[in-house]
Amino acid sequence: MICSLLYTVLFLFSSCKTTNTDNSDSPAGYDFSKGEKLTLFKRLEEVSGIAFLPGTDTVLMAVNDEEGRIYPVNLNNPGVKSDPFKFSGRGDFEDIAFFNGRWHVLESNGLVYSGDLLNLDWPKPSPILPQGEYEGMAAYQDTLFVICKECPDDKEGTATVFFMKTAGDSLKKANTALVDATAFLKGKNKKILASALARHPLTHEWFILSHLNGCLIIADAQFKVKQYIKLPRSVFLQPEGIAFSSTGDLFISSEGEGKPGYIMKFEYLD
Repeated sequence: MICSLLYTVLFLFSSCKTTNTDNSDSPAGYDFSKGEKLTLFKRLEEVSGIAFLPGTDTVLMAVNDEEGRIYPVNLNNPGVKSDPFKFSGRGDFEDIAFFNGRWHVLESNGLVYSGDLLNLDWPKPSPILPQGEYEGMAAYQDTLFVICKECPDDKEGTATVFFMKTAGDSLKKANTALVDATAFLKGKNKKILASALARHPLTHEWFILSHLNGCLIIADAQFKVKQYIKLPRSVFLQPEGIAFSSTGDLFISSEGEGKPGYIMKFEYLD
């Protein structure tokens, strides 16, 4: 009885709270009480971004947020270490995406490294995005999307999404969209603090993670927020990466905090 009361109090005063009439603890089509935990190898204790190798639903490419290396992860044997692809020296790398025939890796300062795994002489990128802190990046069709974690121009409860297009072998900034979650945020901390994003291949909704607030934002194709879901820390220790298989299965990676990182897999039920 006491534990139940404490849980209720903590939930009510959490900075991320669902205010819509749908009180589900899982997004439509998923059951977060029935996830499969895939433990990774030690070098991915601090796994950040993940993205599927094109043409497969069994190999994820992952980045460690301290190393300029990309690690293939075989989902059939996720704990078996694979040889990495080194594209840079040490840094603060946050996300990865395959876009326009090349791999792209996002650094927290907004720099986007681009290159080919068969030619790892990746050039140092030039600044394109405005000053700020960035952790989330995703590709869809002809656009690369980068969401701001903390940018000076963003008000509390909002986050700017930058659309990037190709310009020869480089990238250029195009349009922007605003994620506005102010109607869903309660408590003292009303920041989104986005750590990753991915677009659902079937519903076309955007799934946006916030690891510091322990939340999952569901938005429509135009980034209008539809739902806020609190993520239990017992399941999502430090969620910093998100990806979908072609059939809609959801994968969320978490750092291990002293233990190997892991990925939670949730089958798409619809």
